[in-house]
Amino acid sequence: MSDISAFTGVLGKKLAAHLLRRATFSPTKPLIDEFALKTPEEALSQLLKFYPITNKPIEPSLNDTWVDTIPAPSGFKEADLRDYIVAWMIYNMHFDRSLRSKMIIFLHQNWMVNKEAIASHNLYDYLKLLEFYSFGSYKTLAKKMCRDNRMLTYLNGSQNTKANPNENYAREFLELFTIGKGPQTAEGNYTNYTEDDIKAAAKVLSGYQYELDNNKTDPDTGIRYCSVNPTKHSSANKTFSSCFGPGNITIKGTNTAEGMETELGQFVNMVFDQQETARNICRKLYRYFVHRTINEEIERDIISPMANALKNDNYNLNTAIRLLLQSRHFYGLDSSPSNGNVIGAMVKSPLELILQALNFFNILPFD
Repeated sequence: MSDISAFTGVLGKKLAAHLLRRATFSPTKPLIDEFALKTPEEALSQLLKFYPITNKPIEPSLNDTWVDTIPAPSGFKEADLRDYIVAWMIYNMHFDRSLRSKMIIFLHQNWMVNKEAIASHNLYDYLKLLEFYSFGSYKTLAKKMCRDNRMLTYLNGSQNTKANPNENYAREFLELFTIGKGPQTAEGNYTNYTEDDIKAAAKVLSGYQYELDNNKTDPDTGIRYCSVNPTKHSSANKTFSSCFGPGNITIKGTNTAEGMETELGQFVNMVFDQQETARNICRKLYRYFVHRTINEEIERDIISPMANALKNDNYNLNTAIRLLLQSRHFYGLDSSPSNGNVIGAMVKSPLELILQALNFFNILPFD
């Protein structure tokens, strides 16, 4: 059977290499040799130390950053500035010896946007938000993402008003980002939520407006976020289906900025109170770090205990990652029939393939 209990032995070179390939972009020989002498607990304690990115993207001709200046200096193409931001992030990933960069990519894959933006600053702020919560609460990130300018423009959140509802972001919030779409049981009912729930969620999320302003920053992260416009927010009560609990939960409508914050918090709490939300996030983590296939045994023995731990710790990703990457299952040491698929069974992404090769041969990117 699949075993999520912790492996407590010394890793050795084979398992150290496996861990570093899955958890970092830098499985160099010296690092593998260093980690070969550690237990998984010791290795994860090092890999989960959070080191924030302290440098900023540079515009080459200026030899300086522009991300703190609104608008960007005249004469520069926003497309070029966005490319410099992507290059900045990749460069920092190259030197990262922790799990931070792998988690930024994980969160990006789950809170997907493209790099096209009204202003390059939006892409920078979005990536800084992912970085800030790379070891933090997925639940808190979900709430913060509802006010991210890049997400607002990508999924039409700024177009969502009481007079002109736009359900795009609300639909993706439920289907892709959080609880996930279950089997369709009836017209407009997807087990975990309904079409009417999407409509109610869109009302909760109405009135958030794109605005790039250095004076509008999130008090928790210091990252710029959107403005709120209570006059464009639906003040109607929002009633959700029994998918979210007996009695059809109702979020009381408001017409103030403070009330909008309360509604958003109640909505996020309601979604993350569901066990299926935790299970869905843990399945994503499993496919990202271990293997794409999840059978009934994996669901029962790995996903379920991970989900319980994640939900009980306010969706702190650090908790679920430690449980998974210290487990006997992750190292192929349990009696699961699928344990032979764990080590060496991942198809690497192009970014992973390039950065791991550059690191292994000690080659600087963009050199």
